[in-house]
Amino acid sequence: MKMTVVARVLISVLVVVLTARVSMCFRRNVTAEKIMERNFRKTVQLSDKFNCGPPQKRTIYLHEIVGEEVWKTEYMEKIESVHPYSVVLHRCENAGCCEKYNERCKSANETEVTLTFMYIRKSSGSTSTYEYRTHQAKNHTLCECQIISDKQIK
Repeated sequence: MKMTVVARVLISVLVVVLTARVSMCFRRNVTAEKIMERNFRKTVQLSDKFNCGPPQKRTIYLHEIVGEEVWKTEYMEKIESVHPYSVVLHRCENAGCCEKYNERCKSANETEVTLTFMYIRKSSGSTSTYEYRTHQAKNHTLCECQIISDKQIK
């Protein structure tokens, strides 16, 4: 079969267009990969700058200190109000990044602190009574990366 000049020109144009398309797609993929690689490096830098370190201040609510069950059975029914509802203690959880997937920033040392709260009791009349109660809580003083699981990502 003989090809006409027009057919040859069309085939040549088609080859050029397809080659250009393939080249553009390849360049686009390379560029996208470079962007992903750059973003990955930024993510690693952020993690590296926030290593597991000193404990950080966190709001801890009274029900977390006394325990949910004790709070419900002993306090919810009998107490009208408590002051303060929360305190600030130092905690290691989420205080920094660890290098390995199966490690988390955890407390390596803690001190026991005594906290005093004012409880206002419910009363049948118009007057309320109050009392001071103390509770023990743990204040984290040192954090370190600790293994939380035997499973590792290789």
